[in-house]
Amino acid sequence: MRLVHTNGGDPDFVLRLESTAALKAAMGLYHSMGYQIIPNYGPYREIPISVCMEKLLG
Repeated sequence: MRLVHTNGGDPDFVLRLESTAALKAAMGLYHSMGYQIIPNYGPYREIPISVCMEKLLG
């Protein structure tokens, strides 16, 4: 999990995480906590089983 500053938008920070669709219970938990699926980023771009998510703070 990472805290990322968005350089000024509203909200100013997001939490990002990486998981895998195979972890269905974890994915359900993340969705229930307000995380949304986003395009894979950084080291996860080339990993097809990765699922990246983020939650807006503010």
